Amino acid sequence: MSVHCLTPEQVMYPVNIASKDPELRANSIDYFCKAAEFCAELGGEYLFLTSGRGCETENIEEAWSRSLESLSQITEFAASLGLKSLLEPLQRCESNLVISAASALQMLKQLSRDDIDVVLDFVAMATAGDDIATYIELFGDRLAHVHLVDGKPSGHLALGDGELNIPQFMHELTDGGYTGTFSFEPFGDGSYALDPIATWRRNLSAISPWINMEESFQ
Repeated sequence: MSVHCLTPEQVMYPVNIASKDPELRANSIDYFCKAAEFCAELGGEYLFLTSGRGCETENIEEAWSRSLESLSQITEFAASLGLKSLLEPLQRCESNLVISAASALQMLKQLSRDDIDVVLDFVAMATAGDDIATYIELFGDRLAHVHLVDGKPSGHLALGDGELNIPQFMHELTDGGYTGTFSFEPFGDGSYALDPIATWRRNLSAISPWINMEESFQ
């Protein structure tokens, strides 16, 4: 086994790179830099990032500016260790900053780095009203990772347990020439934790028509 991407906690507990509290924000940046060190030590390629979350009652531009500054510091530190970074748009219930393909593109333009790529999450895409064609058009080869997850449309369900058209999404990714990596996120139903292997197998079976199973285990 090898590490491709390390995903630290993003916007829960005291972790928030867009926090209005200077000490909490500084500690969050340090936390991500430490995660980058772990990722490099494990031989990983990517550090996984999101934008954090601003206060709901403040001017959104202020929170955006803090997020941008934090992401700049973290991605620069990660790059110094030989790592690239991934940026994922979140659902609106999770963040009020990077929550769509358009806002991810805006953040990438402002970061102005060529070592940060984008994550497509099926649920975040659906709740934002985006589609796969938009992600492929906006990001091209910088669309580097996909979260294969089902929802109603929100949630983090195993494939087939939600209402999203997973086969259509997979067809569109294939037709769009996607060649990046993917991972599952089935933690929206507590029962998954009781038998995670069965849930993983169900997910893998659901996407098996679109992948080379032999190559997936090499």
